Amino acid sequence: MHLRSIPPTSHTSSRLGATRNSSHYFLQSRSGYNILVVFAIVAFLFLVCAGLFAETDVTSREQFGRLMPGGMPNNLHYNIDRASLELAADDKNCPINSHGFFELRINSQGEVTTARDVSLSRSANLKTLTAGWVRSLLMQIRFRPLSLGSKTTSVHTFATVVCQ
Repeated sequence: MHLRSIPPTSHTSSRLGATRNSSHYFLQSRSGYNILVVFAIVAFLFLVCAGLFAETDVTSREQFGRLMPGGMPNNLHYNIDRASLELAADDKNCPINSHGFFELRINSQGEVTTARDVSLSRSANLKTLTAGWVRSLLMQIRFRPLSLGSKTTSVHTFATVVCQ
């Protein structure tokens, strides 16, 4: 017995086409929905994480303007005209006319959490300031917290240290 194929009628072809198009539309809208959900999750995580790691870049003048009374070790002095920290020179840790450039990170409580020496050049005669010693002095500095609106924020700045 041989089955003869029935030619599609306009009624059956339109019904098949509608089914095929509906499933295709369903798949397209479903993937669009998935993309939208993934985008919303990524945007939410970005906003939450950005708040956790946010810090504000400020100039050293602006930052040292927020210095707490008694918030700096006695042998350090901030020269506002030169925007630099000055140390009394000695032969051991701070030879005269030596200098260094430090990156400072200050937390939202006003405490220096990182003091990193970022000086690119050193003197050929090795009479440079002792970076570890200066770093320990910088870590003792205390500032008033920086407020942005109702929130306090951490701060990122740089400081030049000069031995005089």
